[in-house]
Amino acid sequence: MLHGAASVDAFSMKVGDVLGERYPFAVPRYQRAYAWEDQAVDYFVRDIETLLDQPAGETSHFFGGVVCIQLTDNQRNRPTSYEIVDGQQRLATLMLALSCVVEVAGELAERSNARNKQVAKRARTLEEDTRDNFVTWKESDVAAGSTMIRPRMKLSLADDDVFQALVMSAEVPTPTRESHRLLIEARAALLGMTRTYVGTSGPLNNRVDRLLRLRQALVQDAHVIHIVSKDRRQAYRLFSVLNHRGESLSDADLLRSRSLELLDGHPAEHEGVATLWDEMLAAPAADVEDFFRALYPSVTGQRARGDLFEATAERFFPEAPPSKQTDALALVETIEWLRDELVVFLKLVDGEWPFERKAGKPTKVRAWQVDRLRRLVITLKHELALPVLLAGARSLDEATFADMVYMLELFAFRYKNVCNGHATRPANVYYAQAKAMREATKKAPYALKPFRMALAGLITKHASDSIFKQLLVENLRYSNASQRANIREFLTTLEDHRSWWLKTGAKDKAAKPKPKMTKVIDIEDATLEHIYPQSPPPVDKDPALEPFKHTLGNLTFFGSTDNVAAENKPFSAKRKLYYEPSEIAMTADLAKKTSWAKSDVTDRQKDLLDQAARVFVV
Repeated sequence: MLHGAASVDAFSMKVGDVLGERYPFAVPRYQRAYAWEDQAVDYFVRDIETLLDQPAGETSHFFGGVVCIQLTDNQRNRPTSYEIVDGQQRLATLMLALSCVVEVAGELAERSNARNKQVAKRARTLEEDTRDNFVTWKESDVAAGSTMIRPRMKLSLADDDVFQALVMSAEVPTPTRESHRLLIEARAALLGMTRTYVGTSGPLNNRVDRLLRLRQALVQDAHVIHIVSKDRRQAYRLFSVLNHRGESLSDADLLRSRSLELLDGHPAEHEGVATLWDEMLAAPAADVEDFFRALYPSVTGQRARGDLFEATAERFFPEAPPSKQTDALALVETIEWLRDELVVFLKLVDGEWPFERKAGKPTKVRAWQVDRLRRLVITLKHELALPVLLAGARSLDEATFADMVYMLELFAFRYKNVCNGHATRPANVYYAQAKAMREATKKAPYALKPFRMALAGLITKHASDSIFKQLLVENLRYSNASQRANIREFLTTLEDHRSWWLKTGAKDKAAKPKPKMTKVIDIEDATLEHIYPQSPPPVDKDPALEPFKHTLGNLTFFGSTDNVAAENKPFSAKRKLYYEPSEIAMTADLAKKTSWAKSDVTDRQKDLLDQAARVFVV
């Protein structure tokens, strides 16, 4: 049962009555931004279209609850207003739909003006009546002798400029947040529904009738439960209880609500935290959710047990509202820390290097090492490592972070992408190491060696040389389109180690792999090449090579500056013209051969597998 539930009243009301009697509405700072995606708007449109099939008053649709805190300020001309605790998505969408009625009514009035004054008058009356009774209201100041037009609904600060422009059919500011895009797309879909139902041809009087029917559906046939509390302090509790564990709100939304609830008695700190949350939640919602899923194990060393919202709030927020300003400021610092962590996380998920690199400034970390992060996160899609990457970016020096990234790239390719090792084992290692990184001090600095040894142990047990080689052959076939990114990773990484392999690796089995870091191979520009052509003309087809054409032994790649027009030409035509001048050493070496037979494919594949077993180690 909600604390103070006796002060909560519920009313079943038509949407028109809610907007006509219970205005103005405002969305408070602790509420999330507009979040209805295409599917939610489509469902809304279908619900409205269902109402249009029957006469007004003979059908109805329940659009859910709208929970508000009733506020009273006797210094205002209209002393009563309502803060929306829950239901802003549907109410904002209803308001956008009514604004479409206003816009289309104005268009019909303009079109009718020269043809039929009476129809134009009907359309103009519909336009003005809808706007004045449901979209805006007039606030008069008799003492000042002025009247101001006010919106009946305002969204939170981050969204309201865009929302008001859409509602008033004005020029829309440049969208800067995901919620802005969603508002614009919702308004476009609703305007499309309105114009489709009203039609673009036929008697104008009939089209005005149809538009009136649409307005009736929105304000007379659409119903909500309006739940009102006069206790403002219940807003946060109502918000959390009504939405917790539901699908409508994210963990980030609930965490914002919880932090603002805690600071309700500290106005300055409350406003500062609200601004910080607006900044954080301007990022794509999916990325913010992924951030909180990664943050908890990155800090605590273990995955959150049970509910992520509750676990995160318990770990990072105080249990009770702060009684002292110093405690309130400490909570502000926590939210600032969350913001800073999110900024780094957003770079990581895009494969962007989290350390500042100034042009012309010496650095120990080369561009080749920087590129490994993009390969790890984007090419190999190893999001499992995000908690430890976040901890490393926040706790390690740049050179140690670069070493860790390359170690993770080699491990992820071998253990996960090729050998399909279970994610739980490395996840536990990642979480423990992330915690160790964050807890390291100058007196007890973090060392990468235990991390490396733990991953090496997983390779020994679950991705041994024999298993790795076998699964490379089985899985990395060009005919399997889903493996082509892995094939590029395989070939380009071996290319980076080719000098080491030829000079040292092939002779000394104890030699540590050493990549050549002087050139960055853009993996996106690496063009895979079939040495024996993929689709040779009948005259060049070799039955002995056909079964092997998609195997690793028959694949190489061209670099970004190579002539890649070799296509389905025979080996004899490609070796001098395309292979010999290639910037890629393993491709250029093919020109040394005078022919290409089955034995060449199998020999080359064995050599590539031997290299891989030595290179993809930690």
